Amino acid sequence: MINPLFDIREKRYPLSDIEGLTYVHRLIARSNKIDTMPYYEIRFKDGYRWNTQEGGRYHMAKQDQPVIEYLSRQTGLPIDYQEVTEYEIQ
Repeated sequence: MINPLFDIREKRYPLSDIEGLTYVHRLIARSNKIDTMPYYEIRFKDGYRWNTQEGGRYHMAKQDQPVIEYLSRQTGLPIDYQEVTEYEIQ
């Protein structure tokens, strides 16, 4: 069940609709400082993508890991790894 922020309707997906699981290691470079903001993303067959940062849930990847690992075991899908680097010029 997914309940997007600012939407009173919820979406329900069976496990069979999960198409992919990804751990995104997000690096944000800000003049001499690098922050990390990792998150997980779940992709569904209808094209919808949900990530663990939705609704302001930043820095929650460690708490969400057991749920994503459960989904991986139940669906047989691997957890892909992706690294994203963003640069903020000041």
